[in-house]
Amino acid sequence: VAAVWFTPVLTDQRTVVALRRAAAPRRPLGGSADRVCDGPVARSITPHVVEVGAADHGMFVPGELSASAAVLGRVMTAVEQFLDQAVWP
Repeated sequence: VAAVWFTPVLTDQRTVVALRRAAAPRRPLGGSADRVCDGPVARSITPHVVEVGAADHGMFVPGELSASAAVLGRVMTAVEQFLDQAVWP
């Protein structure tokens, strides 16, 4: 099943194995400040990774709340693009 993996726990080997085995399109989405969503591991699984700079596991970024709200907009755009490209082309 095509899926967006939102802040996947890529420090867990079972999760990494499952993502590697998946035949359907997948898009890991996480933050560069998330200690469990490892960007290099995600990119070794698929080139279709969305990594938000400075975002933590909750996709919050430092600074004003409006900056984290903008991250939500970016996340929703990435999900919409994934659906348009991989699920409903």
